[in-house]
Amino acid sequence: MNTQKHVVIIGGGASGVLVAIHLLRQAKSAFQITIIENNAQLGQGIAYSTTSKVHLLNVPNQNMSAFTDNPNHFIDWLQQQDLPCEPFAFSPRSFYASYLQDTLKQYSGCQHIQQEAISLQPTQTQNNWQVSLADGQIISATDVVLALGVFFQPSMHAKYITNPWPNKIDSIPIASNIALIGSGLSTVDMLLYLKEKNWQGSITVLAKNGRLPLIHDVPSFEKKLSIAWPVDQTVRQQLHTFKNYLHTAQQQGYTWQAVVDSLRPYTQKIWQNWSETEKRRFVRHLRSKWDRHRHRVAPRIAEQITQLQAEQFFVMHKAKVDINSVLQLDYDYIIDCRGLMTNYRQASTLLKQLYADQIFSPGPLGRGIKTRGNGEVQKNLYAIGFALHGELWESIAVPELRSQAASIVESLLNN
Repeated sequence: MNTQKHVVIIGGGASGVLVAIHLLRQAKSAFQITIIENNAQLGQGIAYSTTSKVHLLNVPNQNMSAFTDNPNHFIDWLQQQDLPCEPFAFSPRSFYASYLQDTLKQYSGCQHIQQEAISLQPTQTQNNWQVSLADGQIISATDVVLALGVFFQPSMHAKYITNPWPNKIDSIPIASNIALIGSGLSTVDMLLYLKEKNWQGSITVLAKNGRLPLIHDVPSFEKKLSIAWPVDQTVRQQLHTFKNYLHTAQQQGYTWQAVVDSLRPYTQKIWQNWSETEKRRFVRHLRSKWDRHRHRVAPRIAEQITQLQAEQFFVMHKAKVDINSVLQLDYDYIIDCRGLMTNYRQASTLLKQLYADQIFSPGPLGRGIKTRGNGEVQKNLYAIGFALHGELWESIAVPELRSQAASIVESLLNN
């Protein structure tokens, strides 16, 4: 590999650090890596920035290794730190940030520039890039990886909070009466955190389905179910197939959780094979059910939330939420926990520029970024993580991120 090769990774959360780790681990020749990340700590991003021990991983320890070919890497790290390391347990998310940081430190050759990237332009020399930073620096790169992470909708009102994470919540007086919009994993995180802060105000959960997340079945992690799912069916056909497999599996002693988990290796291919019409049909009719069954909580977390509800720490109302209407109600603050910004067009200064200059275009259904496949946006420009949500649907959990990182690194090393 050319010693002048300079890979710039824009974004230093989990996905960006995974790319750096895989590249440093596999490269046989010297080169330069620069991570552009505005936060002082790498490996955190939104998901792993919390320091609260009540915020647990939603994936068991055994599936959190940075490397597919070394599945016990995270568990071994936990053991080395004298931390609980049971394979089917769910560790605090802060542990995972420390794990990524320690793994990155094992290698040399990575520079962290604590700045925001605001512009990316191709140079006159073909296949090179210039990255402009908020402080005026311009970084030249032979390759760029966009590890941009996730974004939240902009807030339209002072009492409307669209980023439901502790750094926003900590600024609110604990006697405030608040409404949490949605009833998914982010709502569960907020309820646990508010309890930890000994919240004094009223808490109301407003959600369309009025139901909290379902629970992981830990025994199914050991008794895995293997099914060769078809990937060329319509949404209606796939639903029929799922019901048939579910019936058969339950007769054999498997849980519905095991059936859903067996589908995970096939979901990206199924999504990619659907037409735009089929994708829209799935989002309209089945997305909420899929999210609830796919994105589950650890049993310990479910027990805590059930107890909080029994104690009336919060109340749940089934309601179709209109933010403008909720703003008129008697809440001091409204915290939107419904999910992430899938339309990247207005998500950041950098993304606005990239769309405006037609360096890339939106992915399917207007979600994320369109690529040529395997994360390649165009020659020497790659994307990883939630930016590929439109193309892959499942593109945010560590098992998907480490595979994407490995694929990008393979391209980087072979170019």
